[in-house]
Amino acid sequence: MKKKRQEQAFEPTFGIREYAIYNGPLKIYLNVPEGSSEAIIEALRNIQFLGTSDSICTCTHIAKVAQPPPKCAKPHSTTKDKTNGIIFLLTDFTNKATFDAVNPYAKKKLRKNEDIILRPYIFPIKVIKKDKNCTVYASL
Repeated sequence: MKKKRQEQAFEPTFGIREYAIYNGPLKIYLNVPEGSSEAIIEALRNIQFLGTSDSICTCTHIAKVAQPPPKCAKPHSTTKDKTNGIIFLLTDFTNKATFDAVNPYAKKKLRKNEDIILRPYIFPIKVIKKDKNCTVYASL
């Protein structure tokens, strides 16, 4: 066999793709340092879609709030938090992550536990129905 064919055809990844259908607007709250808020607002206005290229999620409204509502996904901590819901592991950037590491056109690859880390978040939702291909959630 040629050397090319002996190499792995696909690069292994740790990502999982799930699709979601919402029954109304999805509200996303970002904790942004005050000095960066105007730049972040401008970037959100210019992004055509949030997520992968087949996403139809787009930013339609931006507002500054003092605190997100209590029924909002939050990082799960080891403290005795009385929040109910379901815990999901989400990928987050570390403080060591650089633009070259997250730039898909750069040759540098993202390194797990160096550039990105999995963090548990608790979502105030419950499972309504589940089968082999689909899970239906509802807010608590």
